Amino acid sequence: MSILFLPLLDESWAQESSNTDPFPTTYDSGISLMNIGEIDKKAGTYWMDFFFYMESDSVDFTQDIPEIVFMNARDIEIDEPHVTPNYFEIRVKGDFATKLDFEKFPFEKHDLVIEIEPKLPHDTSKFVFRENPENSIDSEMKISSNLKMFDSDAKTTSHTYFDGLEFSRIVVTYTVGPEPFGSAFKTFLPVSIIVGISLIIFFIPGHYTPRIYLTAPLLLAAVYWHQSSLAHLPALGYVTSFDKLMILYYLLFVNSILSLAIQMRVSEKDKNDIRVKKYNKIFTFSTIGLILYALVRILTNEDTWSV
Repeated sequence: MSILFLPLLDESWAQESSNTDPFPTTYDSGISLMNIGEIDKKAGTYWMDFFFYMESDSVDFTQDIPEIVFMNARDIEIDEPHVTPNYFEIRVKGDFATKLDFEKFPFEKHDLVIEIEPKLPHDTSKFVFRENPENSIDSEMKISSNLKMFDSDAKTTSHTYFDGLEFSRIVVTYTVGPEPFGSAFKTFLPVSIIVGISLIIFFIPGHYTPRIYLTAPLLLAAVYWHQSSLAHLPALGYVTSFDKLMILYYLLFVNSILSLAIQMRVSEKDKNDIRVKKYNKIFTFSTIGLILYALVRILTNEDTWSV
């Protein structure tokens, strides 16, 4: 009895083995960027518009299309796909999210990321993106008026989840940011004028009350500009480049107010105009030193002149 069924079992096993492909299907893929919209800096989201395609000679897309997931998408629209036996293409528009870095504000550059991955059951045992996916930018690509494109990159990687399943993933990165020199000029110039006016006190002999009235309101104006410049950013747990410069400006105000306090004390207590002039000269030189230090930091910062 068992002898009669043995050929049938062998035939069934052979047929099942022939239908099991031990190698995953490899897909060529690529992205063509069409537009980049506004960045919501507080939410960490950005609007993208692009085409994504896959092609493979081993797959008939008219019969079976592997489901694709945009891992860091928040709110997207996918147009009707263009499908041929070996080619699949869609257009995607919507919001994506990533962690934005503002440490170099106002010289910051942001990596806008798109992460693409197949959905179950297409893990790496069945589905693999070929290395070096195509990354193109449309010649008429539009970008938000306050942004500039610096670089772009596309790579294939893999991601393993907690259950041990591994999936092939495409990671496309577009590096954008404000034009460095223009952004620094608009951010630093107003507060630099405020600080510059406050330094006039060193050229007004005596008359301490008017000098104090000149310094105090300008200090409040500088603090207001500092806070308003950072208002469009999320709450940060680190110091930005702009914060560092403002610290130098605050030191200039402290230097000015300390100079006034010492000169008033010497003038009122010792009635010694020579010492008053001496202290005024000392604090004038310390002010010049702080200004030169600030200028060196700005002018030698490579982000100021990057293009």
